[in-house]
Order: sequence, then structure tokens, then C-alpha cells
Amino acid sequence: MKLTPVDAYKFLAARARQPFTRAQWPAPGEWVAAGDDVCDMPSGVRVCRPRDLPYWLDDELWALELDGEIIEERYSLVAPRARLVRQVATWTSATVRELTAACAWRARDEIASHLRAAGLTTLADALTAPDTLTALAERANELAAGAPAAWIDPLGLVGECGSEAEAAHIRPATAILTATVTIAGWDDDAQAVERAWQADWICRRLGLPA
Repeated sequence: MKLTPVDAYKFLAARARQPFTRAQWPAPGEWVAAGDDVCDMPSGVRVCRPRDLPYWLDDELWALELDGEIIEERYSLVAPRARLVRQVATWTSATVRELTAACAWRARDEIASHLRAAGLTTLADALTAPDTLTALAERANELAAGAPAAWIDPLGLVGECGSEAEAAHIRPATAILTATVTIAGWDDDAQAVERAWQADWICRRLGLPA
């Protein structure tokens, strides 16, 4: 399977460094191959399809060209050879803040809809009243302190999500995971729905093919 540069992406740490190891990627256009320092796997380089992006967030996003027999995994692809083509300039700290805020508000709205369905309209109205992330985090935590037992954890997670989104700069993985768990719990199918929504948001915002 061959992919064009716009079909494969990779998140890297600042200055095109490999996450975790901080190995330096070569300049765009230079190939790396299985066994090189920047490879994630013995078989080569782990890269993202557009739908995989929410699982691998980091400082920089790059489009890549791949070569060789590509292995498909659940949340990524592994290619024996790859090279950077261009940095996706629309992935910035401002974009990250937009994404984390969108996840926080989405988590808030989803939990509020469940509260209303359970007849807890007053609680839902109180949760949806804040119009800033700081106020949302404070309100959700206040409500969790006095909520029925079944709602303490969901409301607490909304508070955590709001706090993380407000504090996020370039690495929103914690906030996005919190939003996903708030909405979907630990159900794999429900989480897949949320990850798909996040991937769609990223692709639309960055102008990438879905």
C-alpha cells in the first residue's frame, strides 16, 4: 500500500524531535528507515492516518511520504521508510487551545443532556450556566461535591476537563482524554465515536483530508 504525503502524518516534539527519545529527525526530504534512531518500531516509523490523529498529539504535526510495505495497525500505520515533507502550519498553540476548549464544552453538554434525561434539570442548568472554562471547572467541581453519588465522577471529570483545557498550551492530550472518558466512560465503542469526532474536528480545523 502506497500513501501520498497528505495521507500520512506524524506528531513530533518541538524542533522535529521524536517523542520520548527526542531523537532528531533529518531535514524534510531525507529518508529514514527501520533501525534509525527516529523509528518508533523495529519494523520502521509509526505514522497517523487522519483518523488516528487524536491518539498521538504533540507539539508539531508533519505530513510524510512513505515507502515500502506498510503495516496497518488499529491506531496507526508502520512504514519501513518515511520522510518529512512539510510541517502543518495550522497546528499551533492557538489551535490546540481551540481543540481543548471544544472538548471541554462538548463534555459539559453531553453530561448536561444525561442529567436532564435523568430528571435532574436544576443540576443540568447549573452546569450549563458558566460561559468560561475557569467558571465551568469551578461550577462542575462545586456541583460534584453535592451531587447524587452516580453523578459525582462525571461532574468531577467535567471540572477536570475544564481545568486542563484552560491550562493547555501545546499538549492537550490529558484534556482530550478526560473529555473522552467523561462522555464515553471506558466503553470502547463510545470512545471510538468521540475519537472520530475529535479527528473530524482536527481535520476540518487544519484543512486536512478526512
